[in-house]
Amino acid sequence: GRAEEASGAAGSLSRTGTAVVAAAAPPPVQGRGARCLERAPGASGNSAAARKAFTLPDLTEQFSPPDIAPPLLIKILEAIEKKGLECATLYRSQGSSCIAELRQVLECELSTADFESVDVQTLSDALKRYLLDLPNPVIPLSVSSEMISIAQDLQNSEEYAHLLKKLIRSPNIPHQYWLTLQYLLKHFFRLCQISSKNLLNARSVAEIFSPLLFKFQILR
Repeated sequence: GRAEEASGAAGSLSRTGTAVVAAAAPPPVQGRGARCLERAPGASGNSAAARKAFTLPDLTEQFSPPDIAPPLLIKILEAIEKKGLECATLYRSQGSSCIAELRQVLECELSTADFESVDVQTLSDALKRYLLDLPNPVIPLSVSSEMISIAQDLQNSEEYAHLLKKLIRSPNIPHQYWLTLQYLLKHFFRLCQISSKNLLNARSVAEIFSPLLFKFQILR
């Protein structure tokens, strides 16, 4: 059922967050051109939710190696880590930012953008909205089920890290997806390192972000 699937996704991300310490950085990409995945079901359409969504390009269109992550994502996370990493309500407050505030972040001109004046609540809402409005989930549909299954079966975090990398670095998945996930996992790990202050551990981070990383599988 939906609850079991969400629980499995949360467990997968918890295990992934723990395993990221042991996960080595992916090797340089050689001769691998960027390509878009097939748009996930529900990512576009005439629904009210779709009309309210921000227009974000596929990850393959946002950056290419040797860049390590989408520039907008980097900028948002850098600002959050500078201003709010120790905030006791980080990511847990119900999204209260207005569309205009989110637009200020998500549709800014990156070359001149300065997020110093943006409050942490708006930045955290912007990160969630960014992940939600990507045309395809960071963890693609083609590997999510197997990833959840592996997370439920394995107990060794190093072995899981190895299989995770192998799975998401499949030739059928653009490298930008692994790089983006890796960048997010590093942020999640930093959150968990100071859980005594922000009250975020691997499980709570997983519960917050799994629906966004596996979004169409859980929210369908």
